[in-house]
Amino acid sequence: MNFLNKLLLTNFLLLLVSFDSNSQSIEKLEAKGAIPSDLLELPSLTYQKELESISESDSRKVRKEKENFYFNSNFILFDYLTSGKVLFNDPVTNYLNEILTNLLKENHPELLNEIRLYAVKSPVPNAFTTNNGMIFFNIGLLEKLNNEAEIAFILAHEVIHYKNKHVIDGYLESKEIEKGSGDYKKLTVKDQFLTKAKYSRERELEADELGFDIFLNSDYNISDPQNVYDILLTADQITSKTEYDINSLSSSTFVLTDEYFPDEKDLKVFEVSENYEDKEATHPNIKKRKERILSKIENSNIPDQENLYIVGEEKFKQVKMLSHKELVRQYLLNHQYTEAIFKADEFGKLYRDIDSVASQKMFVKALYGLAINHEEMRIQSDLFSIDYQRLYKTLRNIETIDLGLLAISHLIDYEEKYGRDEEIRLLIEDILKNMVYNHTLIKNYITGKSKLIDSKVKLTVGRIHSTEYGEEILEDVKDYIAFMELSTKQKNELYKNNKYKVKNSLIINPFYAKLKGRNKKKLDFEASEDFLVSLSGYIDEAAEPLDFKATVIDVYNLDKNDLEKFNDQALINEWLNEKLNNEEWFGISPIYSEVQPLREKYNTDYFTWIGTLDFKGRMDSPSYGGIVLTALYSVPMSAILLVEKIRPHSKTFYFSITFDLKSGKIVNEDAVYLDLKCNEPLIKSKIHNTFFKLKYGK
Repeated sequence: MNFLNKLLLTNFLLLLVSFDSNSQSIEKLEAKGAIPSDLLELPSLTYQKELESISESDSRKVRKEKENFYFNSNFILFDYLTSGKVLFNDPVTNYLNEILTNLLKENHPELLNEIRLYAVKSPVPNAFTTNNGMIFFNIGLLEKLNNEAEIAFILAHEVIHYKNKHVIDGYLESKEIEKGSGDYKKLTVKDQFLTKAKYSRERELEADELGFDIFLNSDYNISDPQNVYDILLTADQITSKTEYDINSLSSSTFVLTDEYFPDEKDLKVFEVSENYEDKEATHPNIKKRKERILSKIENSNIPDQENLYIVGEEKFKQVKMLSHKELVRQYLLNHQYTEAIFKADEFGKLYRDIDSVASQKMFVKALYGLAINHEEMRIQSDLFSIDYQRLYKTLRNIETIDLGLLAISHLIDYEEKYGRDEEIRLLIEDILKNMVYNHTLIKNYITGKSKLIDSKVKLTVGRIHSTEYGEEILEDVKDYIAFMELSTKQKNELYKNNKYKVKNSLIINPFYAKLKGRNKKKLDFEASEDFLVSLSGYIDEAAEPLDFKATVIDVYNLDKNDLEKFNDQALINEWLNEKLNNEEWFGISPIYSEVQPLREKYNTDYFTWIGTLDFKGRMDSPSYGGIVLTALYSVPMSAILLVEKIRPHSKTFYFSITFDLKSGKIVNEDAVYLDLKCNEPLIKSKIHNTFFKLKYGK
């Protein structure tokens, strides 16, 4: 089995045990307090600890499979824990842990010392468990739940996955199926897949039933778990507890008319059956799951409780509010703009008296994203909510130029209501630049070459001019037009004479990966870890002779009191990942205003990402966009993508990318493929060369 399949299987098994599925201002959801040991202990050490759990009575084959699983899963899990998505000591995580404590303190108190529970900033409605006792609960699932009892039942389900060793057992069983051992001899590939799915469904039903036994011994309403299944049935749909008014898309000066709205006859309610075919699914269908729980309720002889809350309803409401706001933020980062508009509208109606500004800011950011990226709007079908269907189809019906005008109008409305905002100014200017780039008539109108223009464009440009920063925007746009009209030679000359000179830069999580194995597609996690631990020191040594200030924040070199650094690197990770996930995207980040304070904090406008791949083999000279911005997003996948053609001699691939944190633009880039063995002196020299180029504008 090659490394890619092993990697996918490991990730699959980690997820397989999932539960499927300016008055005031609401605080930002971020980690707090001391950093837990799970995020500090190197994966090589956690791997060694897990090896101690392997029984000598296991066969040699089973011991080997367990070693492989523990090795891969611990290194992959460390990357996930330190990605910036995982929260700790925050209000959401603390609340979830209080619920877990109430569930286990009477019946399984020993598990409270083994299980660690974390909230995750992910819009995916899911919760999942790992073999070593970590439960991850996505805010995308939490936002859909109606009360604390529903959270408690999901947690009880996840506890059973850990307690009954479903993760490692599932992995071992899958290996047996793949190898055709024992009862699995002569299975076709299709039969192997179906057998794995059947085994997974059995574990899910076991987690449901035994988890419900834990739930029964709590003081929660025992009938409430049935409601969880109703939520899971449509968990992938975007729904709202409030009614969405499509006319709210109109601005003060741009009113959408009937031509934009879909025919109501085309909006259909999609019915979802509980008794769907689950033969190829990893989870049983909802009907089967509900029936099992209903049977246990009927046979429990335990009087139903009224309690939907034990920790507290007010805490639940606070956590829902925090999760809702973060959900919209994640939609914006993922460029899921329609979802962001829909849920921002709901947020505004539910929490108007608590945070009157947030929903409007999220709404105009989503409109900006659509205006810049309308052609890439995701195609969606089988939408559950009529309101969401209406919004989605309306946005698709609006022409790109009109969407840009609509977005600018709403941005100006926001500025007029809440006061000058630098981020709003940048969004307006960026949309206008995008419009002049794509529409000659608008370009000629702004430069005064023509007065023939659509009345909506004329009105919008007039409104921009009337703002406090209108003249500044229009002058910047005219400068942009002048640059567009230069010849290629003139542009190159301009670039040459305006090189950035960077004297200090923030360096976040420098990257290194070593490949090994006969096919050179297997990561040497331990060697990579050793190098990564030392890499921050190499950067300091490379910077010192140049008097270049490189401020390094590296998850491999943090201690429990480095909360600020952890949150700063988490924020930069989110900012960078938005760019990596959307390589053609050069717009203003939705977390622009969150990132800007880092410039003052670290006394630099720049962030540099440095990385190295160490391998034996040959590959073609790397293209910056095709490799650096996509392949290196995921360490394991980058190794696979970067090593295509093999030869038996050592090679090194080094890259660096420097961003301007204010503009979001790349100011310097370097990607070098070397016929040299990767070692400490080589990497130091390449990093030194990067800093030399930055400092002297080379």
